[in-house]
Amino acid sequence: MRGTRFDSIQEKLIKQDFLSEIQLQNKSGYDHSFLLNEEDQEGKKVVLTLTASDRSLQLKVSTNKPTIFVYTGNFLQGTPERGKEIYENNAGIALETQYLPGSPNNLQWPQHSSFLQPAQSYQSITRYCFVIL
Repeated sequence: MRGTRFDSIQEKLIKQDFLSEIQLQNKSGYDHSFLLNEEDQEGKKVVLTLTASDRSLQLKVSTNKPTIFVYTGNFLQGTPERGKEIYENNAGIALETQYLPGSPNNLQWPQHSSFLQPAQSYQSITRYCFVIL
């Protein structure tokens, strides 16, 4: 949403607008789908670039799906990690490419339809590319 705290066209820290809007406060962080529209030469949407705070590593995500769902581990508190530590809330981020939530019930979104008819095949591409800087 351009002009809101959800606008991520320009590079910014995830924590910059974290919990600054009522929609973020109600979910205790990001728990939202973002509609994508910019495509590269292969028809995949270049959707997201995450950069480590020390600028040593980037994760670039591209997909041919219409949305990306961003979840910031809002309710991880008390979950054991691989070691002996316990996760706190917002200790991670999940990036899931998908169709718009509710698309089967919103036929006015035909370009984002998640219906698959009998004998139809389904294929999608999502790339998670790590870049050492």
